[in-house]
Formats: sequence, C-alpha cells, structure tokens
Amino acid sequence: MLPFAYQVFSTVVSEGTFQKAALKLNVTPSAISHSVTQLESDLGFPVFVRSRTGAELTPNGELILPIIQEILNNVARLQQEADNINGLNSGLIRIGAFSSVCINWLPPIIQAFKKQYPRIDISVSQSGFDQIVRDVKNGTLDIGFVVLPVHEDRLIVDSLIQDEIYCVAPKASSPRTATPSPRMTWPTSTSSCNPATTTGIPRPRWITTGFSPT
Repeated sequence: MLPFAYQVFSTVVSEGTFQKAALKLNVTPSAISHSVTQLESDLGFPVFVRSRTGAELTPNGELILPIIQEILNNVARLQQEADNINGLNSGLIRIGAFSSVCINWLPPIIQAFKKQYPRIDISVSQSGFDQIVRDVKNGTLDIGFVVLPVHEDRLIVDSLIQDEIYCVAPKASSPRTATPSPRMTWPTSTSSCNPATTTGIPRPRWITTGFSPT
C-alpha cells in the first residue's frame, strides 16, 4: 500500500543512521542504502548527506520531508479508518514533550486514555523545545508540549497552563529588578492535528535557603 522508500526515508531521518533505520525496519543496511539510492534516482536529487557519524538531510531533503511525512500520515489514517469500520478501533498517537511534562503530566493522562481506548497505541519521545516544534511541523509528531512563544503559522497552538518560576538562592541574596524573558514561560504543547501550548510569562518568585550554592 505504501512505497517502502518513503518509510525508509522517514525512518533514517528519525533514527539518524542507516544502521539504526535497518534495525528499526528489520531489514539489512544494504536494503536501506538501496532504497534511498532508488528514491534519490526517482526524484533526481540527493536527499541525504552520508558521513561516518550518520546521515543528514540535504536542503532538498528538508523540503520534501513534510510532503513524504504527510503521505505516511494519510496512509496511517486510512488504515485507522479501515480498522474503525471493521470495529478494531486502533491507531497511534505520537507525543513529544520535555522532561517535566513526561514525568509529571503524561503518565496519569496516558493511563486514563488507555483505559478508555485500549487499542490506541501512544508513543512518547523526550526532546528540546525547538526539536519538538520541528517534528510537529514535519508531521513526525501529532502533539508536542513546549513553552511559548511558538512562531509557526502552520501549527495550532493552545495555551494549557501558566505557571510560576522560582529562584533558589542563599539567604543573604536579594533579587535585582529584571524583565522576565518570554522563554521563561512554563509548560506548553503544540501539535499538527491539535497542538497545544502552555505558556504565559510567569511571575518570578525568590526563595532563600540556609545554605550557599557550591
């Protein structure tokens, strides 16, 4: 149903090397190399720069990544709809988040979701804010949790929570007047289907302790 070369292309992008992509797809590295070479021949330009450390997208590869990912996503949605028609109710939700969201937010949410939809698989990947936004934009993630601001017109961005940031310092210290940076906004989430983002510039709090930092 789906050209294997597209799966290979997407997997090499996510895994970073031909070897890891081969393990992921359960094929040989030579099969990955052959598939990529055939794809590049069909397209008329290289999509990866190969090196000892792995494979990186060329500028043209960056351009076609969202298109190929959209094809993969559409095929997955087609299969999911077919499963729904057949009463299987299967599917996959891909989530990207930074560490505190992975630890504190997602476990109870996923647990409650799985009770209601046991046949829906959920994958969670931990990454930095910028990488999460790129992955949602490219379609390799369905939902991403980041902090505001997110300057991407193609994404739906919803504010989830506005939290405070605390500074821990010795008792003798006193705060200086400063303007909070927009990057201080606390958790947010974004997604290509229904991205959400938690934000708002928090009101800093100064907490003093009885010990000096080393």
